[in-house]
Amino acid sequence: MKQKEVEMKVHGMHCMGCVNKIKKSIQDQFVNTEVNVELQSGTVNVKYPDSPSDAPVTVSQLKGTIQDLGFDVMDVQLKSTEV
Repeated sequence: MKQKEVEMKVHGMHCMGCVNKIKKSIQDQFVNTEVNVELQSGTVNVKYPDSPSDAPVTVSQLKGTIQDLGFDVMDVQLKSTEV
């Protein structure tokens, strides 16, 4: 199965509450996502299926979700992998 992975640099995270807020918000909005939020490095990694049968997830949607929480997304990298 193909998977996509997005790594985003996020500014404005100061505590574990911020980490949990971002993680929960992405998981609630986008099913079948694996979310890893690193407070120290300021990165958010999201892995999700790249399949037409699943609801599509776009980078702009993920970025918008984080921005709607009040954080700044500065850098985005997209990768595709085979699992």
